[in-house]
Amino acid sequence: MSQTGIDYMVTNTNASHCIMDILETDLSDHFAVALTLTVEKEIGDSYTDCAKESKRCVTDQNIQAFKAKLQTVNWNSLYNNENADKMFDEFMENVLWYFDMHCPRKASKCNRGNNILNQWVNSDIREASQKLKDLFWLKQQKIFPDSQERYTEHKLFYKNLIKQTKCDYYRSIELANNKSKKVWQIVIATLGKQNKKYNFKLSHEGLTITDPKKVADVFANHFVNIAEQKVKDHFRDDRVRH
Repeated sequence: MSQTGIDYMVTNTNASHCIMDILETDLSDHFAVALTLTVEKEIGDSYTDCAKESKRCVTDQNIQAFKAKLQTVNWNSLYNNENADKMFDEFMENVLWYFDMHCPRKASKCNRGNNILNQWVNSDIREASQKLKDLFWLKQQKIFPDSQERYTEHKLFYKNLIKQTKCDYYRSIELANNKSKKVWQIVIATLGKQNKKYNFKLSHEGLTITDPKKVADVFANHFVNIAEQKVKDHFRDDRVRH
């Protein structure tokens, strides 16, 4: 029980399909409740965690190559055609053809939740990732003789940086003096500080209660006394039988 909320779990699922456990997490001042529900997967459910999505590969290098290619196209046929519609169709055909060539679509996995789970990715890793992409492009273009060597060297550095950064991130939890506080700092960093204000209102015994603490107290008193009240109602006297 807390000032701003009440720890009750309600479900209309059959009790035979529910398993409830009380967990001691060692990271909080109260126990956690784990509720496991057994459900059947609906037939025809096409959801997959590793779904594919198509993304267009648009980078500064690709755009520059696309613009350079357009400058080499012979557009004389457009000026010699008096039909504006045909001129426009021919123009768009060329533009879209070279755009698809230099900025192709590629299939990739939808890694749902990565933005939340990979909180160890920092600015150093992002900069190293972009540099690796740039070096890969230089290697493909074969502009400099040492492009392959520079790419291989930075790729190794990038892998080691990811490994070390990830280890440091999770070690900060292990070495923290106040693990509970550290975990909450990570939660806040992941979800952002959310200052939400809820307008509590409860009608009780003819009164309207808006104070969150008083609302919580009314609920707490109700559930604390519910067993005794049920016994009284059952036996129809003032004796509480155990």
